Amino acid sequence: EGTVLAVDVKTCGREEVKVIESKNQRIVAIGKELIEENCLGEFIGVAKLSKEFNLRFSGSLENLIDAGGRSDYFEAGIQPLLSEIDVYYSDVSDLPCLEIDFIEDLEEARKLY
Repeated sequence: EGTVLAVDVKTCGREEVKVIESKNQRIVAIGKELIEENCLGEFIGVAKLSKEFNLRFSGSLENLIDAGGRSDYFEAGIQPLLSEIDVYYSDVSDLPCLEIDFIEDLEEARKLY
């Protein structure tokens, strides 16, 4: 029904987009700059967004761009909404996942799958 982000529950490093949870699998913070020790894991960039969230998210992204945030990551548009809309996580740490940034990553993924 609601908005759910896929999270790889693990210890994270500096570069990952991290999340912090509260009760009932609710996300209360998201971003690369969060303190690693406080984090649940890494948001892997896959989400199911509710209609209500989508409407507010597009406005949040517009505000971000208007404020000069043209090079921000999209989670910067999610963070301001976490105090207004319940956003939950789904633990996907038992599923295969590989980040693909470069052609070498794609070639590695093709070997695995």
